[in-house]
Amino acid sequence: MQICNLCGSDKWADMNMRKNVKCAICGSLERGRCIGVILSKLNILKDGMRILHFAPEKGIHDYIMRHITPSTYDLFDIDPTRYKKMHVKKFNLLSDLPSLKDSYYDLILHSHVLEHIPCNFAYIIYHLFRSLKDDGMHIACIPFLNGFYSENFCQLSNEDARSQFGQFDHVRKFGNQDINRHLGLFIKIPPHYDLTIYANTEELARYNIPLRSHHGFHPDTILVNGKADYLLSRH
Repeated sequence: MQICNLCGSDKWADMNMRKNVKCAICGSLERGRCIGVILSKLNILKDGMRILHFAPEKGIHDYIMRHITPSTYDLFDIDPTRYKKMHVKKFNLLSDLPSLKDSYYDLILHSHVLEHIPCNFAYIIYHLFRSLKDDGMHIACIPFLNGFYSENFCQLSNEDARSQFGQFDHVRKFGNQDINRHLGLFIKIPPHYDLTIYANTEELARYNIPLRSHHGFHPDTILVNGKADYLLSRH
């Protein structure tokens, strides 16, 4: 039987023509359950730790809330009204990042966020790693797509945005064939991605995480980095 490792449900729903990929209770998708695997195996969630979570997914949020003090868990999004029963504060990644405190957070989380923000993503990466404690951790799901990096900040039609970036509200594509020319310039990225360093294939299958999410750079790839992995700090 397959269960959601975030909430324990065994009920599944379809998502965008994909069968039985979404937890029917907490709404988690494969990438969220991948993050849950990593959080569990690293065993980093401790009461009192400071966590920053952008665009917080309900399943991950509820999982974290079972381990930490709510008062040290900052939930941010450009549109807090999208969230029910979650204390999400309004935050604009274009204008509000400088307000983050230096070396403040133990953990910073975001999933499928960077492809939405119409600015140089290096600006965002800089401020996030600036806000990490020296022993803090940055965990991000980056939707790598086949091909090469591209971006466009012009006012595209929904159709053009889908054609270029795969979704109507995306402004960039993180290509999996030239990683060292975009994200790899700023943060340390392993030459080969392998989720099975955190859990074996049987456990991942039990959590309804398909084989395509186990290896390689793809839409479910989770990057795990410490502050020292911000490469520009070495110069």
